Amino acid sequence: MRLKMLFAPLLGIATLIAGPGAAQQTLFAPRVIVNDQVITNYEHQQRRSFLELLGATGDLDAEAEARLIEERLQLQAADEQGVELTPEQVRAGMEEFASRAQLSADEFVQILNEVGIATETYVDFVRAGLIWREVVRARFVPRAGITDAEIDRALALMNQSGPVRVRVGEIVLQATPDTEEEVTALAQRIQGLRSEGAFAAAARENSVAESAEDGGDIGWLPVVNLPQGVLPVLLQLPNGGVTPPIPLGRGRVALYQMRGVQEAEQITPASTSVDYMQILIPGGRTEAAMTEASRLDAQSDTCNDLYGLSRNLPEDRVIRTTGALAEVPTDIAMELARLDPGESSTALTRGDSLVYLMLCHRQVFTDVAPSRDGVRELLLNRRVGQQAALYLQELRADAFIRYP
Repeated sequence: MRLKMLFAPLLGIATLIAGPGAAQQTLFAPRVIVNDQVITNYEHQQRRSFLELLGATGDLDAEAEARLIEERLQLQAADEQGVELTPEQVRAGMEEFASRAQLSADEFVQILNEVGIATETYVDFVRAGLIWREVVRARFVPRAGITDAEIDRALALMNQSGPVRVRVGEIVLQATPDTEEEVTALAQRIQGLRSEGAFAAAARENSVAESAEDGGDIGWLPVVNLPQGVLPVLLQLPNGGVTPPIPLGRGRVALYQMRGVQEAEQITPASTSVDYMQILIPGGRTEAAMTEASRLDAQSDTCNDLYGLSRNLPEDRVIRTTGALAEVPTDIAMELARLDPGESSTALTRGDSLVYLMLCHRQVFTDVAPSRDGVRELLLNRRVGQQAALYLQELRADAFIRYP
């Protein structure tokens, strides 16, 4: 029950049985070759089942393959740079991950084994994440200096509540394996723009967001609504400045332009928690899916209404989340920033599903002041994270990836 509540529903995971003969040969045959390293059909099936156990939705075949390719590239980069992990580090990582479901690593492994997921699949997953973190730290942290002026500006605006707002423009770019280099180059050109008119023209031509027809303008947003992954970067910019590409997942990156700031006279430390619901509607942006979204919109004013309308849907299509805004994925957080409680958005998709997103509640806490060290760490993590995402894109663009 704890795993179901804290990781996500366990959805019909088939046990993987490697039978003898031709079936076994097929199972362990190469599916993808990344440079000279093989990803087998068995590894792919195992990772797909692991993602399903964790509650991932959408095209799990594509997601599992993409993650395995990324991990091969990350491990290859670690080998080139001489980065290694001790068994104790890997074990600690396994314990930390399992603790998110209030389990020990051994308890989590037992659950995995019961549904046919090998212990090695879990170990490989944790090891890849840990070793990439070490690669990123060694490569980027020494060069990602944060100045006192950047901290001062971030503190001055992060600590404000009430009427403090920023006006923001956005461009969301979608990359595929065949267009990664082109999209990376385009993002770099957009980051160099400094006028609202040039940014608006680029948004109309290139952005896949709904705001494209408005030149990327998403209007004035309260500072407390914005995700911590975006806010510190914005607050370092002058008017007209553009953020570096911010990964949104699934091949998408976003660039945001600072277009104005409204400051309050009184400064009050603030943090935000959100409660929101997602209804996953099969069909993506098809007419049928949009019609269903319109029906939900017309018949619901609150998340409680949505529960009633979705009571007959499978559990994996109805997702309610409550927690700190800082923990919300960036693409969802940016949509929630535009919503008041009871309002909804259909701007996002997950795999082949349209996301009907509703904000249930937002709460701003004003009891803990951010420290300079905390803000420095936040800015540093964001800067290093952006550099790491671009580095991974470069590794993939330079890799020789083939399908036997």
